[in-house]
Amino acid sequence: MSETFQESDNFGEFKNPWYFSSVEEFTTILNQVGFQVDYIELIPRPTPLKSGIDSWLEIFANGITSHLTTEAKNQFITKVAQKLKPLMYSEAEGWIADYVRIRFKAIK
Repeated sequence: MSETFQESDNFGEFKNPWYFSSVEEFTTILNQVGFQVDYIELIPRPTPLKSGIDSWLEIFANGITSHLTTEAKNQFITKVAQKLKPLMYSEAEGWIADYVRIRFKAIK
């Protein structure tokens, strides 16, 4: 999404609302506030997007596209979908989001 914003003056500045820490960073934060981390792991969770990537972007990218005109927002969604298609789409499975969960046990 950031790359798509950078490619067009129509979209303005990209302000990333998301933050995804690494296992190492999350472990450090937990340790700093007094937790002993027993285990921590990232778990891939491929998730089918039954209504497609366009609908997903309408919902989850709304925070970064709400200032755009309808035309610019549609253009943004189309461009992002084109970039993601080779990575997240197959004829057999359709659109698959590459969600990742963080699972941990920490004791204080």
